[in-house]
Amino acid sequence: MRLVRSTFDACESARELLSLQLDGELAELDRARLDAHLDHCAGCRTFRDEITGATATLRRTPLEEVRFRVVVPRRRLVSIRALQAGAAAAAVALVGGLSAISGLMAHEASGPSVKIGLHATDRGDELVPGKVRFRISPQRTGDRIAL
Repeated sequence: MRLVRSTFDACESARELLSLQLDGELAELDRARLDAHLDHCAGCRTFRDEITGATATLRRTPLEEVRFRVVVPRRRLVSIRALQAGAAAAAVALVGGLSAISGLMAHEASGPSVKIGLHATDRGDELVPGKVRFRISPQRTGDRIAL
């Protein structure tokens, strides 16, 4: 448990209180807390002076009238049927994707496979090495090398 607030937290809290004070919404207890902080914090006093000047300038400046028409777009309604169709399509895509992934992850081929010696099995679309390592030794036939 911390007994003393860090300087950053105290300054952040003081700046929030300054904003409330400028709007005339600061309670008396908070005003005393703010004054105590400003007595020893030069950074927050500088912030108070800057924000007080900026706020006064903004409040003195007359409001401008808008010379063009402002149109807020109508709220777009989405039908429940479209949401249901989208959710159904997403569910079908998810099931299809998961079944494709599980099919790729399967260790045994569902189709026919041919045993190519002791070291590999051909399942039609790929060679699956067996547990025994095999070596490929190139043989020279004329100007070509056959594996």
